[in-house]
Amino acid sequence: MGYDTEVQFTVNQESYVFEKLEAVVRNSPETSRSDSVQFTEVESDAKKGIYKINVKVLKQVNDIMIRPVCTLLPKISSISPALEANGCNQDSAITIAFNKNMNPASFKDTNGTITGLSITNGDDEDLSAYFDEPYFASDNKTLVILPLCLTDNTKFLLPPDESKSSLNIKVNYTFVDVKDEDGLSFTENGTHNYKINKNFNEQEEVTVVVQNPDSSYGSFLSAGEKSCIVGFGFEVEFTLNTESYIFENEKEKLEAVSKNDTSLSRADCVAYENEQYDDENGVYRAKVRVLKAASDILIRPKCTLIENAEVTIYGKEGVKSISPASGTTVQSFIKRYYSVSITPDDEYYEFIRWVLYDINTGKEIPNGTYVTITEPYESETSYKVIQVPANTIKLGLRAAVAERPQIISNTPQNSGILKDSS
Repeated sequence: MGYDTEVQFTVNQESYVFEKLEAVVRNSPETSRSDSVQFTEVESDAKKGIYKINVKVLKQVNDIMIRPVCTLLPKISSISPALEANGCNQDSAITIAFNKNMNPASFKDTNGTITGLSITNGDDEDLSAYFDEPYFASDNKTLVILPLCLTDNTKFLLPPDESKSSLNIKVNYTFVDVKDEDGLSFTENGTHNYKINKNFNEQEEVTVVVQNPDSSYGSFLSAGEKSCIVGFGFEVEFTLNTESYIFENEKEKLEAVSKNDTSLSRADCVAYENEQYDDENGVYRAKVRVLKAASDILIRPKCTLIENAEVTIYGKEGVKSISPASGTTVQSFIKRYYSVSITPDDEYYEFIRWVLYDINTGKEIPNGTYVTITEPYESETSYKVIQVPANTIKLGLRAAVAERPQIISNTPQNSGILKDSS
């Protein structure tokens, strides 16, 4: 007691920063003995991490322990997922673990976004659109980056039905002067490689009902219940009754609704891919991919009746035959051609023209107003409805014929008597 002794300490500079020596109770290190010992720095070489300190005992106690106080240098301790031959499941989170708690604010730019990270595939193509914004876990010791396919199945890194079975991914990091919770800064950069497969950590199976609400719309090649894992899909083919119907929305030919309440949309549960439509035959094909689990998904076509107007065909006296038959009412869909023909009684009548008129008023309607007659002066022609008239107008199409001129009598008649006879 009362004398000095020199202590030399060499710090592990790769992992620690030397702060000082301290005196504590040997059997109870949390209890200080700072009042019993005096420390005086003699010499230090910070570059080599060597520190020489005089230690002077001030009080006579026999439980003093002298120990160094060092601060752990911040660094990345591990990055996952690890690189495995078969790859990890594609919804696995990327985690960057540090050896101590960090100061998250030092990783952020002025917009509050964590910077210094980029994610690419093996060909260095940007994959940031498939990952959420990075964030620190609650302990500020782990940086987490979640793949969006965890919550959004339109963001598959590897669609489950794609031919590729794996994908190489690079996590590139460049952290410059970021700080830990003690205020120590560090700079570290590098690339972590891993591989994903097409599987998921959690897979949900759902049953989707494919059903036509009205048989007059057309038909599915295969209707009924379809069992499917979320993320996967199945093929559908629907043939539209093009004679009477059109798809309500050319961009969305099918719709997903709740089978329990069709007023509720389930559009967020499915996506339509590889869509093809044969307009001539009315055949629509697509792949339905299930994006989200729901117990009541119903897939059905969105169809609407083609606009149409009733046109009644009439043939007057002097008509030998007319097609369609006189008095026939034709449900005429808009912009479709319908044939009409007439054969007049040629001996006494001749065909003049086809006349469109309002049956309710008898007034003629100019050609091209509601109906366009292709060749109004030809006995065989066609017509199409170009505009559906108001309910107060009833369309009629009649064949106008005219009686041929005939000699019905002549005078003087031949009596067989000579003109100059008496």
